[in-house]
Amino acid sequence: MKRMGKIILIILGILAVLFIVAMLFFKSYLNLNTKELSPNEKILNGDTDKKALVLYQKSKHDTATNITMALAEELNKNGYTVVINHPSSKLNYNVDDYDLLVFGSAVYMGTVSEPLQKYMDNVPLEGKDVIVYSVGGSLDEKQELELLKGKASRAKSVEGIKVSKGQEDVMKSFIEKCINK
Repeated sequence: MKRMGKIILIILGILAVLFIVAMLFFKSYLNLNTKELSPNEKILNGDTDKKALVLYQKSKHDTATNITMALAEELNKNGYTVVINHPSSKLNYNVDDYDLLVFGSAVYMGTVSEPLQKYMDNVPLEGKDVIVYSVGGSLDEKQELELLKGKASRAKSVEGIKVSKGQEDVMKSFIEKCINK
């Protein structure tokens, strides 16, 4: 009987450790969309006077960064000067200086970036053309894309897409379609 009690304690100990590891894993992913990143501006100079501001929350494995850079390169190929950065309360961009505003986020646990949502809530979007995008594994689940579209509903026009890893060409085609209407 003592042996059975030890076995049960060992099993309960293993289950407790597994539970703690699982909670830490999920917490680390949730923190990706709640943490405000330091500004890290990149500029792609265009050959026309058109300007685009692209703000995005990066993902753990660079998928959102790769998608964002494909998007920015397509805008740049079409003449835009593109300013790329992370959403932050430290940013002081005047959105009136931009012809196009683009907001994107990786999706974790069905949510998009809190800093991006706060930025969108506080920036004047009236009269602006806006593109929103979300980057996540399940392309069928689009509630986070609808949330971003709702945040941009004050804009003159809003286009949106959800993409996943490896869909840089899908993003480029979408951008080309949006800007050549």
